[in-house]
Amino acid sequence: AQLVAASGSPFERTCYTSPPDIWNRTPGRTRTENMASSRLQPALSLVLFALTLSQGSYAAHWSYIGETGPYFWPNLDLGSSTPNECGGKFQSPVDINERYTDYDGNMGPLRFNNYHRALKSPIIVNNGHTAMVSGTPDREVYVEGNSLSGKYQFAQLHFHWGANSSRGSEHTFSGTTYPLEMHLVHFNQNYGSAPEAMRRRDGFLVVAVLFEISRENNPNFQTIVDALSRVRTEESNGVELPNPVVLNDLLPAISSQYYRYNGSLTTPPCSQSVIFNILTNTVPISEQQMEQFRQLRAGSQDDSPLLVDNYRPVLPLNGRQVFRSFPSASTPLFRPTEGATSVLLFLLAYGGGRSLLC
Repeated sequence: AQLVAASGSPFERTCYTSPPDIWNRTPGRTRTENMASSRLQPALSLVLFALTLSQGSYAAHWSYIGETGPYFWPNLDLGSSTPNECGGKFQSPVDINERYTDYDGNMGPLRFNNYHRALKSPIIVNNGHTAMVSGTPDREVYVEGNSLSGKYQFAQLHFHWGANSSRGSEHTFSGTTYPLEMHLVHFNQNYGSAPEAMRRRDGFLVVAVLFEISRENNPNFQTIVDALSRVRTEESNGVELPNPVVLNDLLPAISSQYYRYNGSLTTPPCSQSVIFNILTNTVPISEQQMEQFRQLRAGSQDDSPLLVDNYRPVLPLNGRQVFRSFPSASTPLFRPTEGATSVLLFLLAYGGGRSLLC
């Protein structure tokens, strides 16, 4: 059986204005979205401790479907001392309606320091929930900005995708979904380590990048895409990438404009310690490249369920503000994929640009 979305349509997962009662309960916790190879990169365990608790111990405790899926995450005992915050009020992802965002002139562009450097000893791992890329920790590779509280050191990047290109992204834009979303995860150096950062409201900074389908392959992602065939099944040890990975090459050509809000990790323990920054410009990727993501398995066996639809449904803002770094709410707009164009036109014609589901 394949992993499938909880709802049949990608547009049925948007904007829960009255969340189920289970979202208001809070038992135990853990985080398994990230798993680095201790065999290949021993130093990674220190930085990624909070981002990647033992795959073998916790992976089976949550998933994207059924009784261990997103709707039940708040009730799961994840076997860790870190609190389960999946039922909290300030969760991620969210739907961004540009009409209800606020311009913050103090934000300014994000500064991606040393993003032009190749990652040191990059590895890729399939942890059963995503494909994750990381390298040897480097304090000189970080993001900072005018209104940020410190330097946010790069830790890892990972992806969320759908079983087809009509869905896959975690964040949505006025109800429009995208086939792929990449999260570049950073932790605040002021707190010394990722475990300590997890306890702070401004502990993590995530740069989210949305993708749209193009006819041609994106050569900047080919090293990662080619390596997916080597991590088809879930493993605790990563595979070394044969070619350099340069973070700057993975970003849109223009990355100065973005939306920001305070949120959470999008997987258990859903710690509410994340400053999310969603870039307004998309990155192209081909269907051929997307198919390589969809061939991954969510378990350690060749016949394990396919690893697809690994996105959390959007959650209410609950009074939070979404800020933008640019003065006009009308430009730039996300460019929808071809499959979403007709839906967006319908929204503009009959819903004033607002999501039909909000």
